[in-house]
Amino acid sequence: MQIADKNLRLINFIIDIVVIMAINMVFNIIISLLCDKDIVIIALLFIFIGYYYLMEVLTGKTIGKIVTGTHVHILKGKNRWFWLLMRTLLRFNPLDTASYLCGTGSGTHDVMANTVVCVDDKRNGKCWSK
Repeated sequence: MQIADKNLRLINFIIDIVVIMAINMVFNIIISLLCDKDIVIIALLFIFIGYYYLMEVLTGKTIGKIVTGTHVHILKGKNRWFWLLMRTLLRFNPLDTASYLCGTGSGTHDVMANTVVCVDDKRNGKCWSK
């Protein structure tokens, strides 16, 4: 299992943020036509959480990870639903971004949720390696 480096993680992040912003723009257009605009900030929060959580629970990958050929691997624990929810919520930790600058390339959301991002095994195409 080869752990993804900081450069791949940065590319994942940039692609995922672009996707989240595109989803948010479409959602904002719909909201502006149908209801109060104050809900936009709350909608962005739910889009952010929903995007990361649903994509990683259902496929082990976000769009950024699909493009870069990486996936989420849970190091220990059998309840992947719980660990991926923790991983998603821990992204809001203000120290998460700083942990990439000072650390080994794993954010606090990975360390505290017992996960790593690995490069896909090209031989078998598995997402959830064991």
